[in-house]
Amino acid sequence: MKMKSLLSLVAIFLLSSPVFAKTASEASVKLEGAELKTPKIVSGNDKNLKVNQEASLEETLKEVDAYMSAARKWEKLKCIPKTNFICTKKECLKRNIFVWLILDKNKGTVSRCEDKDHCYTYEASFLQSGVNINIQGRDPIGSMVKVLGDSRYKEIATIGLDAYISNGECEVYK
Repeated sequence: MKMKSLLSLVAIFLLSSPVFAKTASEASVKLEGAELKTPKIVSGNDKNLKVNQEASLEETLKEVDAYMSAARKWEKLKCIPKTNFICTKKECLKRNIFVWLILDKNKGTVSRCEDKDHCYTYEASFLQSGVNINIQGRDPIGSMVKVLGDSRYKEIATIGLDAYISNGECEVYK
């Protein structure tokens, strides 16, 4: 069972790589006839994780294709952290959440906001890599954001040798 999960993760990584295929549909043609199955995990109403019936490779490819499409299509997102940490040489401590991000692909900017009137905006490059959009700030240089499709994100910002890490959810912003 663990080997199948590992193979599934490798398949998703490879299939989401722009070097391997432009779309998951193309990838499915290359892997036609494969009988790789992955366990699909869903959460129940009681918030306990349950293993659902195995999903076929075709279903997995559809999910990858949907994330890739969402990553290509969004123009502007508002990303709100659910968790926030500061990591030093010795430990990572939970921090209070007080900022959110506005990611604008068209303008090539990232805004860090404390409230609707106080945002610091800087230029950034937006590059798609499979199911993710990688965003690298030009100044400050020590900031990177990764968005899965158009929904979840992780931001890592460094000040000196300390790392500030935020994880959260994004929504289309108008």
